[in-house]
Amino acid sequence: MSKLRERIEEKYATHSDFAKALGVSDSYVSRKLNGQRGWSPEVVYKAAELLQIPDEEIMSYFFTPRVAKKAKR
Repeated sequence: MSKLRERIEEKYATHSDFAKALGVSDSYVSRKLNGQRGWSPEVVYKAAELLQIPDEEIMSYFFTPRVAKKAKR
């Protein structure tokens, strides 16, 4: 399980509850978590705030080597 998924479960129990707090649909969060869509900077910072992720740790939650590899394609 990814670090981000673990944090979501720790703070919100389900990604559905997290999606509600973030103000987006379940499918939106699901696509992001499954790597089908990238995270916009605005959403990253809002999510980090909701998940209480310190600024210096944001990269390790939202930008893994797998995500970076997909972005190069």
